[in-house]
Amino acid sequence: MKLKIDIEKITVDHDVQVRESTNTEVINDYAEDFEKLPPIDVFYDGTTYWLSDGFHRIAAARKNRLKTIVCNVEDGGKIEAILHAAKANNTHGLRMSSKDKRRSVLSVLKVAPDWSDRRIADHAGVSHPLVAAVRAELMERQPVQVENSSTCDKPKRVGKDGKEYQTPVSKPKEAALVEPVEPAVESTEPEVYDVWEEVEPPEPKNSKVDQFRKLRSMVKQHANQMIRAVDDMQVIRCNPGTHKKLLALFESIHSLVDGWPE
Repeated sequence: MKLKIDIEKITVDHDVQVRESTNTEVINDYAEDFEKLPPIDVFYDGTTYWLSDGFHRIAAARKNRLKTIVCNVEDGGKIEAILHAAKANNTHGLRMSSKDKRRSVLSVLKVAPDWSDRRIADHAGVSHPLVAAVRAELMERQPVQVENSSTCDKPKRVGKDGKEYQTPVSKPKEAALVEPVEPAVESTEPEVYDVWEEVEPPEPKNSKVDQFRKLRSMVKQHANQMIRAVDDMQVIRCNPGTHKKLLALFESIHSLVDGWPE
């Protein structure tokens, strides 16, 4: 549902923002061409309007001293806003940095810890090894306390197919100093492998893989620059059909390169 809402009634929560910080240059650009920007996305739980997607746009609105802003309003609260933000910020706007991606993964893990690595990676548009690494860091800081481990059920994770899979319980590092490390128990559940998959050691510098990664980064960077350049060209705005085709072309290039292996 599309509504025009008083900006002061919209809750701008840093926990929902998946980007490490806002970009002043982007805010200034948006403020100059604000009327052409799409509505922001908010979730309403009956009491609070939670900003989910549009942190730069609402900052631009405030810069222009606007009192209200057009919003796409969905039912839900802070959790729904966080999950939506993690997915929305990967599909448009300013390109996600490495810190942005880690923050996005961390935000999803905090509200949906039972999701599998692949499900989170697909939702946030990142690689599943990154999700596994962030999950491991989070569990190291906040280890899972298991009571009556001989009788309790093993924790489960929900895959992209919506099914639940059992996963082994992580033990604190101190346990390894007291008892010898036991061999890992193999599981037939496919999602378990996502959690414990080891990251291969980095390739030597100047290798073909290193050259490929540089090419991948360069193509993504230029595709992203072309998207912004095309969107800023006033001449092309006179021909909406051409404008949309060019944007679709460079966005498809960006998406294609995102699909290349890391």
